[in-house]
Parts: sequence; C-alpha cells; structure tokens
Amino acid sequence: MTNNKLTGEQILEKIQANMSVQEFAYEDYNPTELGLGEVKVVDKYGGPDMGSTWYKVQYFVEHDVYIRTDGWYSSYDGTYFDEGYGSVVKPVDKLVTFYE
Repeated sequence: MTNNKLTGEQILEKIQANMSVQEFAYEDYNPTELGLGEVKVVDKYGGPDMGSTWYKVQYFVEHDVYIRTDGWYSSYDGTYFDEGYGSVVKPVDKLVTFYE
C-alpha cells in the first residue's frame, strides 16, 4: 500500500518507464511492485465482433486516478495503440433521454 498519492501524470510516467503499452492495456503487470496499489478495470470495450473501437479505463484506487487507454481493433492481427498509454479521465454522469 502506498502512503503518498500520485497524480495521473506521475502514474503514467511510472508506467511508461516500466512496461510497454500492450502490457499496460492488457494488465500484464503487477501494480503493487510499481507502488501503484490496487487497480480495477472500471470500463472496457472492443475486440472480436465489436468493430474497430477499443478502449479500457483502469482505476488506481489508492490515488483516485482513472486512466483511459484507446486503441483500435483489427480482426486480422489484434489491437493497435497508436495513441499511446492513455490519458487521465474522470467519471462523468450524464442524463440521456430515450423515446420508445
């Protein structure tokens, strides 16, 4: 457990220095070893039969930081992460009206 909260930018710097974007996006790392504490996937989309859009939002609990990684999926050879490791985001509630 970390005692000091890191900013989203500090978390991204630590991640970039210690792993590839694929390792981060697919959660192929140990956040505790990096001093990042518990990490939860709070949203994700993409992959087979879901079109080319791919994203994942990871929540760094002890730091109260959300990082969204965007990519695009190709059924031919997998997911590409041209936009890098991601960006710091915040949850936003929105009211949506549907007419049925």
